[in-house]
Amino acid sequence: MKLAGSSPRGGWGAARRFLPVVIAGMLGACTPSSPAALSTRSQRPSTSPRAEPSLVAHPDPHAGFAIWPEDTPEAAARAAVGLESGADPWRVDAVTTAAEFARQKLEWPQPATGAVRDEGYGSFAVEVAREKGGPSVSIRLAKLIADRWWSVTYVQGSPPEDYSTTVRGARIELGFDDEGAASMDVEVRYGDRGLSKTLTAAGLRANLGFAPATTGHFLILYRDGKGQVFSAFGSTLPAGRFAAS
Repeated sequence: MKLAGSSPRGGWGAARRFLPVVIAGMLGACTPSSPAALSTRSQRPSTSPRAEPSLVAHPDPHAGFAIWPEDTPEAAARAAVGLESGADPWRVDAVTTAAEFARQKLEWPQPATGAVRDEGYGSFAVEVAREKGGPSVSIRLAKLIADRWWSVTYVQGSPPEDYSTTVRGARIELGFDDEGAASMDVEVRYGDRGLSKTLTAAGLRANLGFAPATTGHFLILYRDGKGQVFSAFGSTLPAGRFAAS
């Protein structure tokens, strides 16, 4: 099933420009819940080892923040506390971050990774295969925390022929191809809220149960007849109303 308003092949190109601009975050005295901590760079050093670093990010107003591990600047700022202490050391490298995403989200236990490609505007891509010579996806990443730690901002297998997304209030509609999958797992999250559904036909119309006030993301996993993920498609979502095709 295709949703009305789906775009022809290549229509997703415009959404590529919706990636966040990568701007360094520094340790600050403000907590991430403070508007000042999210919009300005703190000039004061942290006075407590428990103080959370502020994350300075200015995403395009039509874009979200990231897909994974965090999809909001606030969550990323909280995660930075652990990262500063040495948690998740794989996040200091684009290739290892892409591989970890493949393991945790795509359920690929031994992914094969390629070299990093500079896509411009602070965005980089890594080709990751389920196994050497197996199905693969392109994972796009950016340094969104302190210009040091990587986040996944986009993932795609084969280029989608038809894609559309609309968010109005609590209603969300996603139009996408089935890629020949036996089933598709669709995840839509805004911070710690959202939904997950398993579909056997392409396209999603659903009520989130809330009107998004934060940035978010969607991620579609395509499974074959054996239940294995062979492709994926995902991107960021902005806060509030949104439409793209």
